[in-house]
Order: sequence, then C-alpha cells, then structure tokens
Amino acid sequence: MKNPIIVDLGTHTIKAGFANEKEPRLIIPTIVGYPKYRRKINDKELYEKNFYIGNEAIKKRGILKLKYPILNIIEDWNDIKKIFQELFLNLLQINPGEHPVLITEPPYNPKQNRKIMLKILFETFNIPSVYICIPQLLSLVDSNRKIGCVIDLGADTSHIVPIYNNSVIKENIKRFDIGGYQITDFLQNKLLRQKGYSLNSQSDRDIVRDLKETICYVALDLEKEEIKFENDPTLERSYKISSDEIIRLGLEASYAPECLFEPAIIGKSTPSLVDMIRETISCCEKELREELYNSIILAGGTSMFSGLKERILKKLRMEKIPEYKLSQFKTIMGKNMKLTENPSSKYKLNVIAPLNRTYSAWIGGSQLAAQVDFQKKFITRAQYKKEGLELFNPYKI
Repeated sequence: MKNPIIVDLGTHTIKAGFANEKEPRLIIPTIVGYPKYRRKINDKELYEKNFYIGNEAIKKRGILKLKYPILNIIEDWNDIKKIFQELFLNLLQINPGEHPVLITEPPYNPKQNRKIMLKILFETFNIPSVYICIPQLLSLVDSNRKIGCVIDLGADTSHIVPIYNNSVIKENIKRFDIGGYQITDFLQNKLLRQKGYSLNSQSDRDIVRDLKETICYVALDLEKEEIKFENDPTLERSYKISSDEIIRLGLEASYAPECLFEPAIIGKSTPSLVDMIRETISCCEKELREELYNSIILAGGTSMFSGLKERILKKLRMEKIPEYKLSQFKTIMGKNMKLTENPSSKYKLNVIAPLNRTYSAWIGGSQLAAQVDFQKKFITRAQYKKEGLELFNPYKI
C-alpha cells in the first residue's frame, strides 16, 4: 500500500498532502465554480471545463457561479465529489485506489454525513482504507501533547475542545459561533464604512479578508490602546490595494477581532471566547483542570491575530471578573463561590500558539499516518461493510 493521504476539510480551505511531510502539498479554497453563461459568446469558447475548483474558480469568478459546499459541516455532496476528483486525480496526481486516506470531520458531525463520506471514499474513489478524526485532536498531536484544551478558531465556527490522554471529553466540547467570516463582516460592513471606505462586492470582500489578516491585531488593553492613538494618531496601519489606493486604519485594526472578547458588538448574545474556555474546563473533572489550563493550544486560521495569545492569558489571569460574566458558572462551580471570583485565576496558565497553527491539524494527521502501528487502525472497506459506522471513533486516537 502506498503512502497515506491526509485531507483536512475546512469551511474556508482544504489542506491535503502525504503522510510524513512537514506541511500540506496543497491549500485550496473550498469553492466550486460553475458556468454562469452559455458556453460560447461570438463563437468563442468561454469555458474549458464544466466546473472549476479552488483558486482556479476564484480567478474566473466573473463568469462563474461560485458555491461553498462546507459551512462547518458538508452541505453539498456533489460539490465535494468534484473537489475530491480534482484533488486526487489532477492536483495530487495519484491513483486514489492505492492510497489510504486520513480525513477530518467537525465535532458533532451527523452520523449520516459520515456514512455518505465513507460511501464516496470507498465506492466512488475506491480508497482502500480510511481513518476519520476531528481536527482539534490532530492539532493536539502536533503540539506533542496528550492532554490539552484546543481552541480551534475557524472560518465560520470555532470550537473549544478538552482532551485527556488523546481522548476528547466529548460532552464538554463548546461551539463558539464566531470565526473569521464574522470578523471580516464586522470590518467590511461597519468599521471600514465608518472610515469612509466602500468595499461592497465579493472581490472587495477578498481584499477585506486579506487586509484583516495583514494589519489587524488583538490589543492587550483596549483602553490603553485608545489613549495611545489619541496621543499619536500617526500610529495608524496602511494596506495597499493598488499604486494609488491605500486603506489606513487606526484603532479599527484592533477593533475588528474584539468581537471574540465582546460578542455583543456584532449582535451576538453568546459568552465571550475566554468565558467559554473557562466554562469548558470548569465542566471537566476537578483533577483534570490544572493540566487543561496548563495546555491551552490555539489552532485554526482565525487564531493567527498577533496579540491573541497574550489577551487570552490576561483575561484568564484576572482575579476578578464582572458579575454578569460569572452567572454561567454558578451551577458548575458550586453555590459557595463568590460571584466576582475568576475560576481560572488560581491555576497555572499556559497558552500555546504554534507558528504553524493554521494547518496544525493537517501536520498532526501527517505525523500519525506515517506511523506503521497507527496505519493498522485504518478501516478497510471490507471491515466497514461487515461492522459498520461503529468502527469509527473520531474522538479518540
């Protein structure tokens, strides 16, 4: 059997490549484009293909109808088949029938979705054997730990996932409904408009997303940041769109990701990211909390903001937190706890931000799939036909 293929399926991008390699061969946008117009205009062929995938679809977006088949979970299986076809046959240039596949699925993925995925892999592409895992567990593997709380900040949805001895504490997973898309929306539709910039089209959105990733950051102390800009307005950051068009942002560059800490500013009633980290770990057994607080691991593209790690640490270390932010801990932490006490401040805290955290799940999968003993855990088509879905446990290695 040939080298396993690792596929990390994300809402925004798909990472793919071979086991035992240090980084994915491919990172492609999770997009499928279909012809928008008739095939010929003035006897000129407008389209060379029936569909386009990833970057190729983006380049031709003006003449294509773009579809996004994943929004946390897979919503269009025909599009996924087309992505796999392009991925295996053209981009990786392999015979999929010769390579085992390790593939990710999101926490709480419906069993029916897993069943459809296996049908596609085994029957459409003749994959010899498959291993399925949630990406947060693989990010922990990349950190060379067996215990930790993985904060996976994704494109549309984020997850806080506690893990002990390479086994996810599934009942305590928390979903945080803010990710990169919501931050981009806030920047595009409010902060930039307030500055007088009008960027409304889909191609403009790509500019705003790149601007966000290039110059936006998390302030350690927002009040001090505001004072700093009042004293020196020249601290603004610049983003060059073209030779004669430059966007300049002051405090707005730090306001954009602030919704992670104050969801109400984008109209969300959810607790903040830090509140959800506390809640997740507080829900775990008491004897596990110290180790989980000592191994908080950032993952995902939205975790790449500079200053994020330091702000999370600061918030977790606060001795007192506002009463309204503690109400959710009453039933968890016990009736005798003072409402102003911060449940995380008494622990030794460590937030880890790996340099490669954008694709740390893929790297963790690559490391695992390269191990001969681990390869024995891949499930063959014959095993699956005989024993069914129960063979797969995406929450444990």
